[in-house]
Amino acid sequence: MKCSNCGADVKEGSLFCQSCGSKIEVTPVVEKPVNEMTSTTDLIQDMGLPANNQYMYQKPKSNTGLKVTAFILGFVILAGVIALVLFLILGNGGSSDNNTVNNTNTNTNTNTNTNTNTNTGPSGGNGVEKDGIKVIESGQTEEDELVLILQNNNKKTVDIRVYVTFYDKDGKEVGDDSESFLAVNPGAIITASLYNYEPYTKYDIKYEVLDSYYISVVDKLEVSSVNNDKSNHKVTAKVTNTTNNKISFLVVSLVFYKNNKIVGYAFDMKSSIDPNQTVDLSFFYPFGSGYNYLDFDDYKFFIDEAYYYTY
Repeated sequence: MKCSNCGADVKEGSLFCQSCGSKIEVTPVVEKPVNEMTSTTDLIQDMGLPANNQYMYQKPKSNTGLKVTAFILGFVILAGVIALVLFLILGNGGSSDNNTVNNTNTNTNTNTNTNTNTNTGPSGGNGVEKDGIKVIESGQTEEDELVLILQNNNKKTVDIRVYVTFYDKDGKEVGDDSESFLAVNPGAIITASLYNYEPYTKYDIKYEVLDSYYISVVDKLEVSSVNNDKSNHKVTAKVTNTTNNKISFLVVSLVFYKNNKIVGYAFDMKSSIDPNQTVDLSFFYPFGSGYNYLDFDDYKFFIDEAYYYTY
C-alpha cells in the first residue's frame, strides 16, 4: 500500500508513513449482499470463477411443461368419464331389445333339446341308427345305469365314442356321460354302460365315429368255461388268445336279464395277452338300490374290445 500524502510505500498495517509521518487512512471494503447483486455472473466472478466455467450456477428449469401435461391428462380423464356415463345411459335405454334376443335364443335351444328327446326313454330308442351305429337293445337298472347294446353298421373298422345327455320329465338337462371303444369291426356288437346320479326319464345319444388304426381280433375269440358261482355272487369265464399276435387290450361285458329285461351290467378287462395265453374273468352280480344282489334269470357275454396295434 502507498501513502496518500507522499506516495511512499508503506507496510501493510502501518498507521503512519515512515517517510513523511502522515497518518495512513484505511478505507474499509464493503461486500455487496448477495440479494443486491445484479446478476448470477457477478456472483460467479466475485467467487473468482470465469463466467463460462462448467460449474456456473444454473437457474432451475421452468415447470411450465408439467403444468401443460397435467392439464391435458385431466382433460382426457374427464372426456373418458363423460363417454362412460353416456354409454351407460344409452345402454340401459336399449337393454330391452337385447334381452328379447337372448330370451329367444334360450327358448329355441330348450325346445330343440326337448323335441330331440321326446321319443327317447330309458327303455326306448331301440332300432334308432345314427352315424352307422344302431341301438339294438337298451335298459335302465335300479341304480339308474343306462345299458346300451349297439351294433356297428359301418362298412369298416372304427373307433366309437358314445355321448349321452340325460333329461328329467320336464326336459331339463340333468347330466351326461360317455364311453369309448377302439377297433369295432363291421357288424360287431358292443355294450355301453352310462351313469347319471340324478333321476332321468329321457336321454339323447350322439356318436363320434373315426377310422381306427388298431387291428381287431374280436371275431377270432370266444368266451369259454363259464361258471355261475352263486356262493360268491359272481360269474366266471375264460378267454384264450388264439391269434398269433399279442393282444394289447381285451374288454368283455356281461349283461344280466330278468324276464327278458336288462337288470344289470358287469365287465372285466385284461391287457398284454400273449398268443395261446388264457385269462380268467370275473363278473359280480348286479346290486339294487338297497345294496342287495338283484335276481336274474339269464345273462349274455359281449366281447367289446380285443385289439393290437403295430408301431
